[in-house]
Amino acid sequence: MRFALASAAIGALLFASWRYRAPIVDLLAKADLWLLGLSTMLALLANYLTGLPFNNFLKQYGMDVPAWKTCYLQLVVQVTKYIPGNIWGAILQAQLLGSDRIGAMFLAGIDTSIFFMMTLSTTGLALLVYSHHPVSAGLIAIAGWLIAARVASSAWLARSIGWIARLLGKTLQIVSSKPTAGEISRLFTWAILHALAQASSVIILLMAVAHYSASDIAVGTASICLAWVVGTMAIIVPSGLGVRELAFVALATMFHVSADTHSLAAIAIVARVAQTLPDIFAAAIVAGTEIIRSKQAQATSINTR
Repeated sequence: MRFALASAAIGALLFASWRYRAPIVDLLAKADLWLLGLSTMLALLANYLTGLPFNNFLKQYGMDVPAWKTCYLQLVVQVTKYIPGNIWGAILQAQLLGSDRIGAMFLAGIDTSIFFMMTLSTTGLALLVYSHHPVSAGLIAIAGWLIAARVASSAWLARSIGWIARLLGKTLQIVSSKPTAGEISRLFTWAILHALAQASSVIILLMAVAHYSASDIAVGTASICLAWVVGTMAIIVPSGLGVRELAFVALATMFHVSADTHSLAAIAIVARVAQTLPDIFAAAIVAGTEIIRSKQAQATSINTR
């Protein structure tokens, strides 16, 4: 089912790319390649930063992993998210970590996705308000990120899974300690860092391909952030293919971005390609790292004989 939906989504995107090829070519002809490159690097950084809350969620399941390694493992997820079936990222992460706790990796990944859906929703709402009331936008952002941090620190998913396991007569390794101010502060900080990296990536992307006013860029960025949330919620479609693009066009139209539907569709498709580049770079980093590790392990094995 997921494979069929993924195939249909890819087919629809290819058809849309052909239909809107004229505005897409026009956008790319006028695009600033340096800004596109900077946007790609910031998006890659945002992907890497998702490993920080992922580290916190793994601890809730009794797994203590260095922060740098969980950031690396989150790059691994970028490689697998286009494969039908949500479990593959957790399987590969567990294999690279040398652990058999695939379930914990999978649940911590769900925690991470929910955390960033909350933070990006807040970022999108704050950007929508910014052009009218900057102070209110700042308060919305801070309040939303704090709420996301507080909810994430409660380990609600881990506690729920532990409760279900106990009903079934099972015992799971889950840390049930109460959230501390330090943990909430860390999650709040990570929410801010990720929001800044992600929003900056989108803002620079729009600056590179579209000559919008500051107000339109803010609303366009908000639309992309909210569309990302909608695409993530469409769990039956890998990486929200097609769903995110439709959501962006609908939201940008509803929020009155100064562009026609054809231009918005072209921006959505170009944004999808541009935001796929960090995933390709993540795949290259993971593949290169694992090849180097394999060669080092082989060299060590030969030297010890």
